[in-house]
Amino acid sequence: MKKRSGGGITKPPVHLITVGQIAVLGPLLLIGCLLFQGHVLGAASGAATELVGRAYFGYYAFQYIGAQKAHQVRRAMMQGQLGKFVLVAVMFGLLFVSSWKINPIDVFTGYCVSWMLGVYMSARVLDWKFNLRFTG
Repeated sequence: MKKRSGGGITKPPVHLITVGQIAVLGPLLLIGCLLFQGHVLGAASGAATELVGRAYFGYYAFQYIGAQKAHQVRRAMMQGQLGKFVLVAVMFGLLFVSSWKINPIDVFTGYCVSWMLGVYMSARVLDWKFNLRFTG
């Protein structure tokens, strides 16, 4: 963990969430290639859109830590949120205007599965790192 000058507060390991999502979604998509050949490209595209947006937000949102850097924390959170929104909107736009024959339902299913997995992974990483006891 990288420490920034924030009173000894360690930077949360948000990269582990993206790594965990890739580790779970990769084999699922490979199995999906065997079972649902025509739908995997759309699901993988939706999942990749969510992964890129989450990684972008995690990188920018947690650059600064500590009460003394509250203004920088707020600005970084806003930059991360706006950047994620624009990035996801552009990626969805490019997917739907591309010449690929993908089903929008497959794309949104992949996005939602990746999002739910990201929420679960976030809770698990926080529980592991900071010893917070989430129920469930």
